[in-house]
Amino acid sequence: DVYKRQGEPAVDTHIEPPAASTAPSRPTDLRPPDRAHQPSVPDKPAREPGAYMGYACVWVVRGDILRFDDGALVDAMKRWLHRSAEANDWDLVQVDIGEVWVNLHIEIPQKVIPGEVVAQLMEDTHQALADAQGVPLDEPIWAHGYSVATPGRLMDLHEIERFVQFYQD
Repeated sequence: DVYKRQGEPAVDTHIEPPAASTAPSRPTDLRPPDRAHQPSVPDKPAREPGAYMGYACVWVVRGDILRFDDGALVDAMKRWLHRSAEANDWDLVQVDIGEVWVNLHIEIPQKVIPGEVVAQLMEDTHQALADAQGVPLDEPIWAHGYSVATPGRLMDLHEIERFVQFYQD
């Protein structure tokens, strides 16, 4: 059928419009299409209020085995502490490192024993130092004693000096 209006060219009604294009119905690639909406996924699940408790922790270097008088070593130790805390889902709020001591404010689950946290941090940093030096450390770098107190905060210098003095006596 051909229709024509006066003064216009003839139009063929048998011409079909172009077909609509559709996306495949199932994924053909491991990557979602660019136009796909990706919902945001939180990195960590939300914690219950009061599920974590803050602690102040201090421990010291064993004997004369190590001194934190080099900025690069202090920075590395802070990185290792943060890595260990993140691996265990603890919140390392603040870190202060003196020449012979580590002072930190950490928040951990209420059901976790603070002494076990300190022991884990000491072990992880000992291993990280050994790995960084490329040789196993035959003797522990940390003394056996540590101090844990609440509320969570950095201990002040007077408290740290008192602990160091007590431990050295």
